[in-house]
Amino acid sequence: MPRQQEGTKAVALCLAETVRSIEQGLTSFVTLNLGITLVLSGSAIVSSRVFPGWFGWTAVVVGGGYLVSSLSFYYLGFSQHAVGFWSGILLAIWVLGAGLLLWRESHRRD
Repeated sequence: MPRQQEGTKAVALCLAETVRSIEQGLTSFVTLNLGITLVLSGSAIVSSRVFPGWFGWTAVVVGGGYLVSSLSFYYLGFSQHAVGFWSGILLAIWVLGAGLLLWRESHRRD
């Protein structure tokens, strides 16, 4: 194999690792922001007493899962995806619960 081709492969590998690192950092940043948003929203729901307390506390728990997931992505990369997977499942369940709760509240006020 010619030396020029080996050098090109090394540069391509270096660029691929760079793109992967950027992707890992952005994923960590997005999950961190989502976790902070859920924790703050859940705290607001709990303190407002407009909705049931369990609804706010579940948002805080899901947000905490996303904060842990963010740190996992940052330090361990995508290989430790179990925390992120379960955080996503919990978020989907919470969003469905939020939709049902808000739908029920809208019919109750009519």
